[in-house]
Amino acid sequence: MCNICGNNPCLTRCPNFHQKYNYLCCYCGGGILSGQDYLRNSEGQYIHRDCIPCTDYLIDWLGYRVETMDEEDYKDENY
Repeated sequence: MCNICGNNPCLTRCPNFHQKYNYLCCYCGGGILSGQDYLRNSEGQYIHRDCIPCTDYLIDWLGYRVETMDEEDYKDENY
């Protein structure tokens, strides 16, 4: 029995209450809780949607790469 709220398990408003989660965010280290949006990359890492700091971070985290189009890359049929 909790010494603060007097319940077992604790009430959701109790400071000893721990929400259930299946995944941890690799950015903030917090649990990904019910109702929260998240992404999973191909390496099996999870991140809260709200923890994504910028587009460049997300591109790297997903394992993509940014390329720059050069004039040599254009094909005649695209004009």
